[in-house]
Amino acid sequence: MTLQKLTNSNKLTPQQEQFIELYCDNESKLTQQEIANALGVSRKTVSRWKNDPGPVRTEIEKKEKLRALGLLSLANNAMEDILQNGRHFLMAKLMLKRGTP
Repeated sequence: MTLQKLTNSNKLTPQQEQFIELYCDNESKLTQQEIANALGVSRKTVSRWKNDPGPVRTEIEKKEKLRALGLLSLANNAMEDILQNGRHFLMAKLMLKRGTP
């Protein structure tokens, strides 16, 4: 394999980039056939992009990890808020019991 083929094999076509965006968009929940129709390719092509190892699959995995990390971060922030508010609630409750203003 030539150097040109090696460097080009990791580049995404505009259709592949659009596929990644559509596939990873959790809100639209498009089927492979709907994505294929929107991109003007066959469902088989979309399936191959999604399942075959290569740059498309790599990008999908990156996006899925980033989404998971984002959700994990949101969950951690929510837990910190709950714990912080819980501390404030307990402190206020103790102050009321003691009669401290």
